[in-house]
Amino acid sequence: MSVLNRTRDVVCYLYVSPMNSDSWSEDLLGSATVPDGTTRVVRVPTGNWDLRVENCDHENAAVLRGARIARGATIVLQ
Repeated sequence: MSVLNRTRDVVCYLYVSPMNSDSWSEDLLGSATVPDGTTRVVRVPTGNWDLRVENCDHENAAVLRGARIARGATIVLQ
């Protein structure tokens, strides 16, 4: 999937979780970042997921619940 960042902040951390779970994955971005206005491709299995992104200070930038991830999907963070 592609992640388009429109949060006005740099996204440094991206986590996914099965819907309605309190357990988050490891950071999917690794050492990569997603500056505001840019897009980054991230490998996420197709299905329904909760997504959480954080800025470089580990502050929540966005949480998206129940995102349907399909092949070629783009998630816009605002």
